[in-house]
Amino acid sequence: METEKQFYLVEIKFCSKTYYVVWETSDIGDYLLKKDREIHISTNGHFDGLTYSSDDVSVYDFNIISEMLQNRFMDFDAEKILDFWNLTQDAANTINYDFLGSKNKYCELYNKLFQNTSAGNIVKEYIAKTPIKNEIEMQMEAKLYKDKTEMQFAKKRP
Repeated sequence: METEKQFYLVEIKFCSKTYYVVWETSDIGDYLLKKDREIHISTNGHFDGLTYSSDDVSVYDFNIISEMLQNRFMDFDAEKILDFWNLTQDAANTINYDFLGSKNKYCELYNKLFQNTSAGNIVKEYIAKTPIKNEIEMQMEAKLYKDKTEMQFAKKRP
């Protein structure tokens, strides 16, 4: 059975240039649209034959990441870093590469960044209001962690 895909237009600003890619999501994962085994990049935002799930274009300005790097992350925006991280991970998955940020040793850093985002604040507020875990949640958590230190990861599908 084929899964229902949704397509979203993404604008990437990098080194004073603007590029467009299509983010493709389905219940089997998130990828960037490919053409001839490479990520399909457009400079004008036109991709023939695609209907987007929203009129909104997500904008990722990676020049901001460069500025944060130059300032040694003294002043940083966790959401911008996570945008870069997530888009990079999806791009790597698209072309069957492993992104270094996907390794177990980076989970704690990712989680700390997430906790400093608006979504992370919502999660923290929810946990504060519902601190007691039920039996099902504890069983689910036990399946996620090995020795409570490493998250479990499933092997990628070929």
